[in-house]
Order: sequence, then C-alpha cells, then structure tokens
Amino acid sequence: MRKWNAIGLLVLVLPAPATTADEPAQTKPKPPVWVHVSFSVEEYDPSTPSKATMRCVLRNDTRRGVHVPVGFDGGYVQVQSGLMTLIKHTREKEDAKLVWVEPGQEQVVFELPLDDIFLVAENNQPKWHWHWMRRPEPPRSPIHKYRQPGFLDEAILIVSLDLGGSVLKSEAGVLKVKPPAGEQAPDEK
Repeated sequence: MRKWNAIGLLVLVLPAPATTADEPAQTKPKPPVWVHVSFSVEEYDPSTPSKATMRCVLRNDTRRGVHVPVGFDGGYVQVQSGLMTLIKHTREKEDAKLVWVEPGQEQVVFELPLDDIFLVAENNQPKWHWHWMRRPEPPRSPIHKYRQPGFLDEAILIVSLDLGGSVLKSEAGVLKVKPPAGEQAPDEK
C-alpha cells in the first residue's frame, strides 16, 4: 500500500478595510504642477452660434516658480482628442510665450472659442483644423461623426504643455454635445 503524505493548506484571512457608501472614494492626489481643462457651458450646442469657450489653467503647487507656455501654438501647447490634434492654420511668433508662475499661483494658459475650434462657425477662412496621422481623412472635428452627418454625444479633450524637457498633460476634459433637434440622446432611448 502507498503512503500518502498529508499536505496542509493554510489560508490567512485578513479583514478588509470597512467602507461605507457615505465615505468618499479615494482619489489620487494632484501632482505639484497640474493642468485643468474646463468648458464655459454644461452642454455644447453646435447648431446654435455661441460664445462658449474651452479654458486651460495651470496650477503651481511647488515651492519653486515654473516657466509655462501661455497661448496656443499647436507645438508647445497642444490639444488632443483621441488620435486628433488641433492645428492652427497660420502660426504667429506671439501665439505662445513663456510666463513665470510663482508657487501657489494659477495661470490661464489659453481660452479658445468652441465654435471656431470645432469648425461650426461659418467663416470663409477657418483658423483651425484637426489633424490625425491615419488615413483616410479625419472627421471635421472631435464632435463630428466620422463619414456621417451629425455630431457625437461628447468629445474628450486633453491638453499637453511642453515645459522644456518634460511634457505635462491635463486630465481629460469631457464636453457634452447636445443632440440635434428631433434626435434623442442615447440614454433617453
């Protein structure tokens, strides 16, 4: 007869930290220098001309000042949405300049009109276009459907700042887009 050696298994059960629904979720702390993207409207309506804007603000919570590019040039300061990058048709020397931001201070990096950057304004000479490295051509902008008429429900935008040796990216800014008249939003169907 064979002898069987008994092998024991020890299971250590540790109590899980108690959480309740009333406690806020753990959020990761903000970095010492951070960028925030916001919009002047809750929901953007591309079918109605507006003065709505996208705003980018940098906050310096370090003990030292930092040089920050301010303005928009599509190089030192970029806006991306997925694989698309916002490009300015004509660049000027004054598009972006370096500004010193003291410790504990905020600096507005840029404020851009949504009608212009999403190409819904009726201009003869558009100032902006959206570029992507893929083929064929991209949609007109991140809010336009690809190869179809109409608009998407939202656009996710990220700003990148070249700080000379490092690139600082914002958290994603989500712009809700109002569906055209007569079309229901996806969550209402």
